[in-house]
Amino acid sequence: LQGMKSNEFRGEYPLAEYDFKDCSLPVSVKLEAFSPFIPMNAKDSAIPCVIFKVTVENTGSKKAEVSVLQSQQNAVGYDGQKLIENRNYSGYAGNVNKVINNGKYTVLDMASAGLDKSGSMALACVSENAAGVAYWGSLDELINDIKADGKLYGLSETAPSASGTTISGAVTDFVVLNPGESKTVDFVLTWYFPNVEYGSRGWGGAGNQYTNWGKSADDGAAYVVSNLPRLYSQTKLYHDTFYQGNLPQWMLDRITSQTAIMRTKTMFWAANGFVGAWEGCGSGSGCCAGNCVHVWHYAQAPARLFPEIGRKLREEELALQLPDGGLPHRLLPDFTPAADGHLGSILGAYREHLESADRYWLDTNWTGIREAMDYAIKTWDAD
Repeated sequence: LQGMKSNEFRGEYPLAEYDFKDCSLPVSVKLEAFSPFIPMNAKDSAIPCVIFKVTVENTGSKKAEVSVLQSQQNAVGYDGQKLIENRNYSGYAGNVNKVINNGKYTVLDMASAGLDKSGSMALACVSENAAGVAYWGSLDELINDIKADGKLYGLSETAPSASGTTISGAVTDFVVLNPGESKTVDFVLTWYFPNVEYGSRGWGGAGNQYTNWGKSADDGAAYVVSNLPRLYSQTKLYHDTFYQGNLPQWMLDRITSQTAIMRTKTMFWAANGFVGAWEGCGSGSGCCAGNCVHVWHYAQAPARLFPEIGRKLREEELALQLPDGGLPHRLLPDFTPAADGHLGSILGAYREHLESADRYWLDTNWTGIREAMDYAIKTWDAD
């Protein structure tokens, strides 16, 4: 499977754009990849998905027949602790794939009939003409299948995989382009893993917030496909609002790239609504638990882009307020107040009020905020 001769990449979060170059092809190929990131809409910005928009243009003088294919390994049972070797991993057991045509799109449903029955993945090709196979053996077999006539043929459903192994499937769209014509093929990859424990030492939460919005990766795929034009246009609006301004490119990149932290495991949104933030992430786990206030109080993007997340962070701090009004600098037992984080939380509360539609949030939390200010005066500024 030969790669393109060259590729130009532009990363302007939340959009990743690839421009593939290969003069041996009668078409040009571009890829735009993103996860929804829409200010003021925390729910849609937390959808567990990646969207791939592949645009193919016929740059030649003759009609072109084009197949656009995406393959995916069923990774249900993978816990991230070691590397996957081809299709082998100790956590894999009884993985099953199924291809389902829903009229407007075709989805490769990936689940497990083994010990871990709680997780699922889905790969959808958004086209009425899309097709898929639930299993392919070797890469040569997949290539020969698609090369024959540009279409896929094979199993629509698999038997459970053997213990320690998994399976791969694929979806594809077949398009015909006249000279100068272009078409964009959309792929949507979603996942659903409810059994996760975030945090440590009594801080954190169980499950993912998205489990309150659906019961499988298929549910997520259906939602994304039905809302795809809006999710894309609003994500692109956020991107364009930044990048069509007159600030220097390096500054725009430095600002927008940092917002990606909200999409990583450095932050989590548990099923019960708890929002957690590590100080950072190592290769296998988060580091420095507890929403450390004298690290996170200077972060502006979560509260400015998603005010409801900012309010949740303040409420979690006030919920652990000490009897004397002090705010522990970590949301963990026996952590004393720290002046910078404590005062930062008070400033954050003022910001959260300004980002609210009315006085309700401020009035609800006013007693704790005032007691925190009284503590600061008494402890650090008695005069």
